[in-house]
Amino acid sequence: MEIDLTEAQKKYAGMWVGLAEDQTTVVGAGETLKEALEDAKKKGCKDPIMMRMPKEDITYVGYGI
Repeated sequence: MEIDLTEAQKKYAGMWVGLAEDQTTVVGAGETLKEALEDAKKKGCKDPIMMRMPKEDITYVGYGI
């Protein structure tokens, strides 16, 4: 499954984000992991997928096991 986070990366470059279960919808963001998690929970997402957006748009090729 291919997931395109290009637009999110542009908007949240260098920030922590919380993603919804669909792995594409940003439900929270912040400069720190704690801020992003609190933002996501405040918006009703109980268990967001947390990640840090890279500062630059980079290519990553991977696969799921």
